[in-house]
Amino acid sequence: MTEIDDAGIAEPLTAMALPHDPPDSGWLSVDADEDRLLCRLTTAGRIGNDAAPALSVQIGRQRLGVVRCQPVLDGDALFAIPSAALRSFVRLSEHVGPPSVRLSLDGQPDLSASVPVDTLCETDGRRPAAFYESGGSGLKLADLWLASDAQLRLRFEGSASDTGDETLNLAAYQIVGRTAAVREVGRGDVTSGSGLGICTIGLANPLGPVLLVATDAELTIRSLNIIPFPSLLRGGLHHWELRAAAVAADDMRDVANVSAAYLSAFLRSRHHQARRIDAIQIDARDAAGNESIFTGAVLDWLTGLMGVAVRLDREPADDELAEHIASLLPHTGEEERKPGSSLSLPADAIPTLHALVSALDDDSPKEMPSRVDSGACAYIVQPRFSKGAVWSVCMPWRPGVMEAAQPIGHACGIPRLNTGRAIPSGRTIVRTRSMAIRQIDLLTMADPARLFPMGAASPSVLTGQSEPFSESISVCIALDSITDNVAPLIDSLRFQSARPTEIVLVGTASSLDELPPTTQHALRSAFPKEVRYRVCDPSATRGTALSDAAEQASGEVLVFVSPSTVLTDRRTLDALASLTTMEGIASASAMLLRALGDRLGFCGAGYFLAGLSFSTSPALAYEALPTDEVLAMATYPVAANTSLLMASRKRVFQEVGAFSSEYQSTSNTDIDFGLRAIQAGYLNLCSTALTAIAGETALPGTLDIDLLGRFPRLDLDRLVESTTILRRLK
Repeated sequence: MTEIDDAGIAEPLTAMALPHDPPDSGWLSVDADEDRLLCRLTTAGRIGNDAAPALSVQIGRQRLGVVRCQPVLDGDALFAIPSAALRSFVRLSEHVGPPSVRLSLDGQPDLSASVPVDTLCETDGRRPAAFYESGGSGLKLADLWLASDAQLRLRFEGSASDTGDETLNLAAYQIVGRTAAVREVGRGDVTSGSGLGICTIGLANPLGPVLLVATDAELTIRSLNIIPFPSLLRGGLHHWELRAAAVAADDMRDVANVSAAYLSAFLRSRHHQARRIDAIQIDARDAAGNESIFTGAVLDWLTGLMGVAVRLDREPADDELAEHIASLLPHTGEEERKPGSSLSLPADAIPTLHALVSALDDDSPKEMPSRVDSGACAYIVQPRFSKGAVWSVCMPWRPGVMEAAQPIGHACGIPRLNTGRAIPSGRTIVRTRSMAIRQIDLLTMADPARLFPMGAASPSVLTGQSEPFSESISVCIALDSITDNVAPLIDSLRFQSARPTEIVLVGTASSLDELPPTTQHALRSAFPKEVRYRVCDPSATRGTALSDAAEQASGEVLVFVSPSTVLTDRRTLDALASLTTMEGIASASAMLLRALGDRLGFCGAGYFLAGLSFSTSPALAYEALPTDEVLAMATYPVAANTSLLMASRKRVFQEVGAFSSEYQSTSNTDIDFGLRAIQAGYLNLCSTALTAIAGETALPGTLDIDLLGRFPRLDLDRLVESTTILRRLK
């Protein structure tokens, strides 16, 4: 049992400034069990009248209410103060200095005491408070959500009561700014006993923990609850994090359990001084200055309560904007910049709660690398202003390769974790829990600028090379019909910054002279000496025809393209050839658009793993997902690229085994090649920073590949670790 001193103080002190061994006062003693503070008022503390004593509870400068005594035992009055929420609220503020908790005898200000930190906070084994619990208030919290950044709305269901309806007052308290100051931020009335009640209370910060105190007409505390992370609620910045983790985000019990788990992990990592993310590095090159990460609420929460430093990694080109953004961030001296784990974010992203509360170490020896490494990344993409789809992205990341593959100026558009340690040998560990939430402004396909998103006059801007690709390039075209008109394609090849070394055509016509006059004219005027033609069997599949063209080609890089595709971006051959010559890359492709009347629509940008089925025989399902919304201006690994436009280094193409002749479907042929490339240890890359027009109506929506029949030794782990996984969240 811990004794508490009765020395009065003029101003409330923080608990850290209080003595851990207060002198014996003789009037009040405090002990703590799992979720209560048990306070015993001895006869020395009685005030000499017959009134039932009451104990006033204060946090910081705020008086929460009073606690009535239980039946007197052996001359002592016993008080039971619900402490789970109070304890969690105090411990969450440890980084800025926890507010003091004071107890005083109601009506006797001279009899006042402070609860020491060790009594309140030595609670590692005790569960955090869950905000759906109602305590003794007679209220059941049925739902709560953020009506706005400044309003929390709660819906209660009354429980049966022998005393009938009772009006309770609900007060909300938050820690303000980057200090330990506690302030009442909202208050409202709600009726317990029967019926429904909705209460709206104000908030100072939509991310900071909220202490909810329900009191009756006599200011008796009926319940103490905490919402540790209100941004997880509907309308909050982190709400989609729950859906990405497959949590029933509309079930208050599940939301409360996740909140309690996050809170427990955060407090445990602080207590054991585990390695966590210490800093947020912001790439502000594309920033507008009005992103969520730059708001006072987010910065106060990150640097104050979460204890994470926020600083700029790259500044905007505009000096005035750079100065404005720098003025928003808290100043961090060089001496405070400790080496540790950091999260690199684009300006349109915020870190997830899971990333901030989780320890980065496992049970490995401390001299060994951390298992949570920087080899992969996962994040959420949601529209900032419109009601578009929200996606979960899990992208494998091979250091050195993936950074170099990103469009110049957008290398940090993908959130990246730096643990400050070497990457473990062996395979990359895929992070399945999101590290960040990106709030992007979705680009529309109706915008003509989508044809040339990075400027057609700068062919090397994607790859960063000072000169166009200089190695030999063979363009392979399989003519589906004698009447195919490839004149638009040939004309677009003519203006490529990296000129093809040769054009290899495969068709059923006996010679070039049997092709349409427009095709002959385009070929002879644009490439009079670089065209080769080969006759194929009319019954041959597209895979067979393209493999035959590849075999005849002499170029170091092969570019497979459909006769109906038009390369509207003059950097296409340059960029795709540069990507395929990177180590460990089997194929590269671009985003394909298609004509929809007088505008352009999305056609495809790689195939993604959509599901694994064992219903009859093991099979993989693939889809062409709308990456123009999810991965705009990025280069990412896919399960396979489409041969409507695909580049591959000839040596790698032959090593993987060329295109299969078994499939009539072009898409099955493409996916078969992509799987074999992954099985051989390669990646297939696709980029939405490059666009081309496809004559095909669209890529097939879903395809199934027989696993056992075609890939009896398929390594599913390698398949998942080599492919970007996209999920549409509901």
